[in-house]
Amino acid sequence: MPFEFRSNPLGRSMRSLPPVILLDLDDTILRYSAVADECWEHVCARFAARLGDVSKDDLMAAIARYASWYWSDRERHRTGRLDMQRARRDIVRAAFAQLRLEGLSVADELADRFTTLREDWVRPFDGAREALAAFRDRGARLGLLTNGSAQFQRRKIERFDLARFFDVILIEGELGFGKPDHRVFHRALTALQATPSETWMIGDNLEWDIAPAQHLGIVDVWVDHAGTGLPPDSSITPTHTVAALAALIDAFP
Repeated sequence: MPFEFRSNPLGRSMRSLPPVILLDLDDTILRYSAVADECWEHVCARFAARLGDVSKDDLMAAIARYASWYWSDRERHRTGRLDMQRARRDIVRAAFAQLRLEGLSVADELADRFTTLREDWVRPFDGAREALAAFRDRGARLGLLTNGSAQFQRRKIERFDLARFFDVILIEGELGFGKPDHRVFHRALTALQATPSETWMIGDNLEWDIAPAQHLGIVDVWVDHAGTGLPPDSSITPTHTVAALAALIDAFP
């Protein structure tokens, strides 16, 4: 997907990189969601043999059903993402109960194995780190705005040597609040001495990244990393869309 210029009053502001760019982490810089199904399949195949009559597919389906319910609630989502290990244990325990499987310790072991494997399999998108370097080389000041626990997010930032690209890093687990709370964006703008009109927000989440940016007058750029386009029921329409960060460098050589 090429960089898209949509007909809107901000179009002219997209003819060059801005002085300030705010970015999301997971599914914007790092390939994160795409590895989840692969990880569940791996761990369920490994553990199904220890659980008697249950199949890998039945175990995966039960986990998926309960996970869908668990993450559908805004407050559960907020508290769960701040302690992903606990949330995943709760999800797998509920799946075990649904399948009438015994052994909470085995459920916790399965959940913890998934957590370890998923973190191990996370990687930057192709060209993502090079795009960050290019933004910096062209004089942009960068801010990282990410939801989730400080432990998991800091570990990924350190593992992929991302801190050196950013002038400010704001993590939900350290702040006590996260996107789409406008306080996160205000704090970033203050730290970077920027106004909304001279700032971009680049992220994959329509609710957490794009909607608040639009409300604040920040130029929004949606990363459609899956290439599936907007959900048919979306009430949020991004101003600009890219397939990946690298596309922005190609658009503004």
